[in-house]
Amino acid sequence: MSNLSLSWGWRWLVVQTKRRLIRPMLRGQHPPEYTARGTGVGLFLSLTPTVGFQIPMVLGIWMLTKRWIHRWDFNPAVACAWTLISNVVTLPPLYYLFTVTGRMIMGRWEKLRGFETFSQRLEKTTETGQQGLDALWAQLVGLMETFGWPMLVGSLPWAIVGGGVGYWLTLRFLERHRSRMDNKRVQLAIGNLIAPSKPDPGLPTVPTSNANS
Repeated sequence: MSNLSLSWGWRWLVVQTKRRLIRPMLRGQHPPEYTARGTGVGLFLSLTPTVGFQIPMVLGIWMLTKRWIHRWDFNPAVACAWTLISNVVTLPPLYYLFTVTGRMIMGRWEKLRGFETFSQRLEKTTETGQQGLDALWAQLVGLMETFGWPMLVGSLPWAIVGGGVGYWLTLRFLERHRSRMDNKRVQLAIGNLIAPSKPDPGLPTVPTSNANS
């Protein structure tokens, strides 16, 4: 992948993050916990080797929680947006991180390879020549056959930590943001109350009579 395409990819990711993540979170009217849970779910799934199936998984989990576990209900739009973390730019380093972590956990030190070798194998694995859902399924099967359990096992610590940290940071961020907005509203209301009222220039003024006349 060329430096130009990488630079364009990161710019696109930054723009999409602001438009699809930050703005919806700030404008949401739900409690902060509702949005924070959406961030946690989205980040958890984005840090697993399930690209192409993450949005359906988000919707499936959301329907289950909405129907059966109401206190765990979350914002599905925010969760789906956070799955953008795993994309064509971030996929190779993320999957390499998962695989290396998994092999370390499983004690397979002798099978650790460099990132360049891994990227070449990953590119060959994901080139299926198929379209649509068949291509996604073929890619998932190919990943499991090529990298197997190390990639899956290695993704779990990152998914758990990433989802938990994402939930906590989003909750603190929204609580502070809403507290600042509430303080601004209070200050504005107080300012409007104590500000001296100005006469309407469109109304005629009534002259005051002299008490000594």
